[in-house]
Amino acid sequence: MNNTFTKKYKRSIRVKNEDDLKPFIKSLGTPTLNDWLDVIEDHISTSKKRINNKFAMFLLQLNIGRDLMIVEASIKNYTDILNNPEKIKDYYPDIDEVEERHIKFWEDELSNNKIISAALKTIGDGILWRLLDYNVPLLYAISDNEDSGVLHQGKINEISSMNNELNSPNIKCFIHTAITNSGRISDVVSKAIDNKVEFIELKGSYKIHSSKVRNRITRQIDRLDNLAKLANEGKGKIGEQKIFIKDVIGKPELLLGEIEKLIYDSKSKGIASALFRPYLGVVIYSLDKDVDEETFMKHHKELNEKLCINSTDKVYIHNSIESIEFVKIRTPYSIYPFDASIISEILLGKIMIEYILNIEQLFREFEKKGWTIVSSVLAMKDVNPKKDPFCTITNGHWKIEIPPATINRIMIEGMSIESILDIYDNLKPEDIGDPSEAILYNFKDENKIWQ
Repeated sequence: MNNTFTKKYKRSIRVKNEDDLKPFIKSLGTPTLNDWLDVIEDHISTSKKRINNKFAMFLLQLNIGRDLMIVEASIKNYTDILNNPEKIKDYYPDIDEVEERHIKFWEDELSNNKIISAALKTIGDGILWRLLDYNVPLLYAISDNEDSGVLHQGKINEISSMNNELNSPNIKCFIHTAITNSGRISDVVSKAIDNKVEFIELKGSYKIHSSKVRNRITRQIDRLDNLAKLANEGKGKIGEQKIFIKDVIGKPELLLGEIEKLIYDSKSKGIASALFRPYLGVVIYSLDKDVDEETFMKHHKELNEKLCINSTDKVYIHNSIESIEFVKIRTPYSIYPFDASIISEILLGKIMIEYILNIEQLFREFEKKGWTIVSSVLAMKDVNPKKDPFCTITNGHWKIEIPPATINRIMIEGMSIESILDIYDNLKPEDIGDPSEAILYNFKDENKIWQ
């Protein structure tokens, strides 16, 4: 049965365009990140507790969508002001002369609204991850298809019109992907009571006359049908690449508990750091406390010494508020088994987590376990994260390509390399299957880790 289909909807909200929101946005003033903390916390809490209440999740998605409309309209306005000084009078007729303080205010507001937008969409990511039962290979495959776009009024109309999903007794849960950072593969993803996943496109009530548009829609439906097969059967295609998701018994060994303890330590002291693996260090800052430069430098120096970092080592440093250099997405903080207030502070940058990964040291750990590094991105000039493995390892029997997503989990979640190598150390020839298929491994008990 084809699990991908389109639905038509009727417009239920009459807002012509984002310009109609300007008077409303102006009346709100300029909410700060602190003003948004409680809002984000409440959204996170609802997304965690009410995943099986379709009506509550519908209202949550509608509220997140409306929040995003306001925030992204603000981003558009501040970008317009900063890029086109001649338009400043259109927004601020009372300003006779633009001063440095004005520019700094607009730059800060632009940055803050981008952080808020990403935080709201991260909550949407969490809903999607729960719906797909934390199937990490599938979620990473979905994220490689489309970038997150700007939310417009048409998408809010679509969310408001999702009465079929809300009222159908066969639908267990659903999400409109416009409120996610990286799940924009279809308009809606839903799960039935028999756990079958469907990818749904919502189309307006109008006739399509262009053959070009019809062909594009046909290609899109074929692509979504492949993802539905991957979700429901564990086999499908991403582009021309055949994919097979193989379940692995158990769950990966992560360091979420240790990271949570370090967060609370930072909240009491302002800064806390720890060496979690021979190749992984973490520094956490809490903006609730003032930390002097000497203390800041001391933590970094001690951690660098423990990581044996020297001038020739390749080191990745990633901050929790930033995007990742070598992979498109990460496990959303909104599903971490932390208190909603802590997650809200992480998403809005009040708690900053800095991950330091010594790649050379990581490779040495692989070699200690009997695996040789054949090649890696360290020796490549032009790297394509969608196609190129982060590194290729061999134990004399098997040659395994380690994807960037796995290195991402090693760095951000503290996944042990034993969790990875246990899969490959026990491989048998019959496990390989079709050589043309890319095998992705999914831990069956992954859902016991997250919330």
